[in-house]
Amino acid sequence: MTSAVSTQSTPAQRRLARLSFVLAGLAIVILVVFAELKSLAMFAVGLVAAVVSVAALYFFLSRRGIVRWLSLGLFVLVPIAVIVIFALGGVLWVAIVSAGVWLLAGVTARQALTGDKMGTTLNLLPDLLQGHRGATLAAHVDGTRIEAPQALLVANNPYGTGDVAGLSRRT
Repeated sequence: MTSAVSTQSTPAQRRLARLSFVLAGLAIVILVVFAELKSLAMFAVGLVAAVVSVAALYFFLSRRGIVRWLSLGLFVLVPIAVIVIFALGGVLWVAIVSAGVWLLAGVTARQALTGDKMGTTLNLLPDLLQGHRGATLAAHVDGTRIEAPQALLVANNPYGTGDVAGLSRRT
């Protein structure tokens, strides 16, 4: 038996969730504005880092076991790599400020998912993101096995056939 999970969020949780999105966007704006896009390569590094971070976060949320933790490691290492590259490009302070804002966005998002919601979310997301919706249904009828039917009606007695519309009903 599973316990019921409340889907109601508090106003404070909603504000924290919104703030986390704003902070994540601000981290990107800081990179673009203050790094002055000295070269296309610097922009490419930021773009590749963002794509890798999103992919790593997706795999962290959608998988279990070693893949989840390797993805988390990658998610943590990507900003460090960006800092090193930006230091070599002479815009280290921008990278540090942006990484700080990015981490603050992550902390804010975590606070928005406090308590059982975070555990429930991390537990349910892998199945949801991979398309699993629960146990697969199978039925045996007169020696025939039916795999994964969309619906299954089980009745104790036969339907009548006297209805003109063909809908029938049981007595």
